[in-house]
Amino acid sequence: VSSISRSFPDYTKFGSVNKNDYLLFSYVNNEPARPFTFVLSQIQAPAVTGLPVQVSSRRIVIPSNPRATQFFRNITAIDDYFLVVIDGDGIYKIKQDGSFQHVYGAAGVDAIYKWKGRVYAIVEYNQILVSDDDGVTWNKYSGLPDYFNFTTYHIVRDSLVAVSHLAGAGNAIFT
Repeated sequence: VSSISRSFPDYTKFGSVNKNDYLLFSYVNNEPARPFTFVLSQIQAPAVTGLPVQVSSRRIVIPSNPRATQFFRNITAIDDYFLVVIDGDGIYKIKQDGSFQHVYGAAGVDAIYKWKGRVYAIVEYNQILVSDDDGVTWNKYSGLPDYFNFTTYHIVRDSLVAVSHLAGAGNAIFT
């Protein structure tokens, strides 16, 4: 690993952990073809405090398109899978067995979350993608207010709470 890939926007996490304790993160790969490279690690905490944590890892490589400007954007864990956004290429669904599939074309996705059985992806600017099948297929809608752009979403008990990071507008919180 040369270095961990930076996510975009800067306030997003470099990686994510799913409900089954699998960690996925991206790293900069110096191979000439510049593929997008990820480490998928299963993390097993010991039953007894003080014993070592068990980790098994595998490498996942998504080829890049040499004719397109692409960069790693962000990773979101949902249930037992991950949704990875590569700007200039789209959304990939990566399962915890290491398999992956391209599920949506190029889109500048700032945030992904699951709420009440649906997966939502907030797209720059003022658009949203909605999936009813865990990110395999998506429907696109437009007309979202500006404060949905550059916003993080968090489930807090029975509420969806959003924090806006919109430049120039200051941070705002809403539900």
